[in-house]
Amino acid sequence: MEAIDRAERALIAEEMRTIGRSADDERRGWRFQVEADRFEKCGKEGVIYHCEHDNTNLYTKTRCRSRICDHCGFTFYGQIEKELREEIQLMAANRRKGWYASFLTLTVTSKRFGDRMPTRSDIQRIYRESRDFFRLFCGRYKGVWTKNGKVREDRKHWLGAGAISVVEVGCDNNNLHVHAVVYMPFRPLTQLRREWSKITGDSFGVDIEAIKSPTRAARYIMKYITKGPQTDSLNRLAEYAWMIKGSRRLRTCGMFYNHIRVKHRTGLKCRCPFCFGRLKMLCIRENPDSESNTWPLWQLLRQAEDRGGPLLAPALHNDYGWVRWTIAGPAPASRNELQKKGNSLHTVQKVVDNVHQTALF
Repeated sequence: MEAIDRAERALIAEEMRTIGRSADDERRGWRFQVEADRFEKCGKEGVIYHCEHDNTNLYTKTRCRSRICDHCGFTFYGQIEKELREEIQLMAANRRKGWYASFLTLTVTSKRFGDRMPTRSDIQRIYRESRDFFRLFCGRYKGVWTKNGKVREDRKHWLGAGAISVVEVGCDNNNLHVHAVVYMPFRPLTQLRREWSKITGDSFGVDIEAIKSPTRAARYIMKYITKGPQTDSLNRLAEYAWMIKGSRRLRTCGMFYNHIRVKHRTGLKCRCPFCFGRLKMLCIRENPDSESNTWPLWQLLRQAEDRGGPLLAPALHNDYGWVRWTIAGPAPASRNELQKKGNSLHTVQKVVDNVHQTALF
């Protein structure tokens, strides 16, 4: 699926509002309409902050964090990919004898749905079935069948296996898959398929393959989290968003349970990057990056963190110029021209600071 433009976002959001208004659960339908509003305005609106000390305006764009938003999907990828890769590397480097780190795919037959597409109840069902399968083979403790046909963990027998899984929903077909990275002792494929058939009652689809690269394994899982459904129908995108509303992007069990979390840059606080003072919220505006003398807040805060101190205030840049103060050679005409030559704004910042100190002393 290609990137969604503004016109397509408006059409998808309107269809999402229609679905939300016709929902049986009014509370859940209202929340879905709120998500539709956020999805339509994702990256279009921004919060304007003001620093009274430097008399500077800064902005930060608001995001929707919807499962069908391509931009927010890649943001989630950046927040979790490193931690996921480290977990898989640790799993592959310290494996026990007879144990393997593998790709696992569980599939349910399309005969279950007939000619219709999967619904939210079908997704919840495959979540329960995959949970029982992972509890049987990839749990913290050994999984056993009970007399009433359920799977439980025997707390007297330690196993130490684990799994990281995600569900893929086909939009142009009615296939449901569970893709997982598992750490478990060797089991014959016939046994895995037999137990999966016993759990589902109608499916034998189990495929397993050894992991050769932890990086490839992390990207294998993240691919199904960040990519949108492969369809050209905008109505199907809205239906897909309703279908997966409230479900987790990533599921863990066994030794990986509660080990993988979304990490934010906790060292960055919402403060002025030029004086590290407090900011005052002014308003919410559309297209805040198009306004003059309004600066991107978090981009400058990351530069200040890398630099180890506050940046030079914009008022001083107006007095001395952004890029006219260079060590040697002709000065570029603009910041864009300087960036094309391979220098970053952070490098320019240091040069301006050095020249400014020389001018003062």
